[in-house]
Amino acid sequence: MGGSYKALRRMLYNLIVLAMLIAVAVESCPTPPVVLHSTLIAACSTEPARSAIGCSMYRFCGNETLQPAIFPQLCTTLKIAGSLCNDDANISSSLALCAQLRVQYTDDVQFRSCLPPYPISSTSAIKALHLHACEEMEGYPGDPMAGCDTCTNVFCPNPLASLSAGCIDMPMGQCDGLDALCTLGASVLCKKNLKDAPMRPPSPPPDQAPASAMVPPAVTSAYCMADSSLPQCTSYEYPLANITSDLSSLCASMAYMPGCTIWAACQAGGNVTGDFCRPMTLLSTICIDMPSMSGCKSYVALCKNTSAVQQCRSFPAIPGLPTTSQAKLAVVSGLCTANRTAMTPVLLNLTTSMCAACNQLSCRDYLTPLSSICSVSPGLNGCGTYYSWCQASAAWEVAAGSSISTYCKNQQPPPLPSSPRSPPAIAKVPSPPIKLPLQPPPKSSPPIALPPAKSSPPAASPPAKSSPPAASPPAKSSPPTASPPAKLSPPTASPPTKMSPPTASPPTKMSPPTATPPTKVSPPAMLPPAKKPPPALPLAKPPPQRLLRRLHHHH
Repeated sequence: MGGSYKALRRMLYNLIVLAMLIAVAVESCPTPPVVLHSTLIAACSTEPARSAIGCSMYRFCGNETLQPAIFPQLCTTLKIAGSLCNDDANISSSLALCAQLRVQYTDDVQFRSCLPPYPISSTSAIKALHLHACEEMEGYPGDPMAGCDTCTNVFCPNPLASLSAGCIDMPMGQCDGLDALCTLGASVLCKKNLKDAPMRPPSPPPDQAPASAMVPPAVTSAYCMADSSLPQCTSYEYPLANITSDLSSLCASMAYMPGCTIWAACQAGGNVTGDFCRPMTLLSTICIDMPSMSGCKSYVALCKNTSAVQQCRSFPAIPGLPTTSQAKLAVVSGLCTANRTAMTPVLLNLTTSMCAACNQLSCRDYLTPLSSICSVSPGLNGCGTYYSWCQASAAWEVAAGSSISTYCKNQQPPPLPSSPRSPPAIAKVPSPPIKLPLQPPPKSSPPIALPPAKSSPPAASPPAKSSPPAASPPAKSSPPTASPPAKLSPPTASPPTKMSPPTASPPTKMSPPTATPPTKVSPPAMLPPAKKPPPALPLAKPPPQRLLRRLHHHH
């Protein structure tokens, strides 16, 4: 802490001295030259200037997604040029721009005072600070410091961005100069001591240069990489050879990224095919996951939010595929920390073997354990990430005939079987067919029973109706004993006496429908009924029983 404090004090002192020198020299500074945007675009399209602090700031200034935005005072073309021309000798000497600017000044002192650089002015110095911090982090039990994978001794395409990532993630004394720059109005590079920038101007004014300087004769890779929002870049396509080279570089560094796992599956010729294996789609998938990696430098420049390049929209990232951090969280913090006491032997063996090879310290592939374990036990914590991915990617499988079944297996519907709704649905399906056949019989039996019911009642109904009148009068006329004798003689003639009343009343009602036919048909029809009445006689047996009782009483 003490060393950092002293360094900060020393830096503030230098800034004050520099401000005083500038104030003294202001009167002697010539009229500032006009620096065109096209000049900066050309300067920042080649190394070593492309990796310089000034060109990095130029790209940050053009990034409209930064929140808060960098102060416009740090983004003027003259400020960018001053940074480039006050940088390391190998950078400033490579630019014709710097030679043209220096002509107007008497010496380097006046040039530096009239065109002051940023608080950090040496690209090689910030690169050395960052690499030293990364070396101190080697062997640390955990994730590497951010930015260490994008800047090495061999290749460091954007030292300022790598330093910014490392200082945000783990400041270790390498961030003093960057803190000073952030304080001036680039707080987004430090994510601390934040202050809001004033409203971003609508767009930089057009250069007051010949129109030919603004419209290139042809669309080149360097031109669209520098500013992909230009309408001329709509038809530009990033070469396949470059895409393949970027994929190889990215997956050699971090093979465990989900996008690299998919790429390996595509190369293996398995069940990952079609749109999932398009090279630009894979590059898009990886660079949306890890945009700060060096292999994504070209993609990020080409496919930013303001890009006009159609290729970026035609080849989006794989839908739903988890990022590296999401996959790691689902596997290491979800599946591998699940309670194993309640697991089946198969699931226990699978989880044990998978989690032994994929843990907090190292993992070669997050998608395989995520797919394998969640296919067996979809209810485990972390499987939500897996099924969200498979559901999102299913649209590509249906629409384009592509496949990702190596990971999203055909049994991907295990969440449905695990749901309590599916078993009842299976039990309910057979029950309706059982009820359906039972319903037709009642409907068919009535029509069969109705005709006999209508045909038999004409003969059976008269006795049924005649018996009640015979039964009810006796019940009320039981006191008189004279009436039974009158009915005792008719027992043999009782049928005629009972038949006469029904023939008297029914004929009046029955004769109209069966006036002539029944007369001829009745004799043969009466013979069968004469044999059939016995089954119906039991209904008319009560009168004889009552008569017997009365006879017993009479005797």
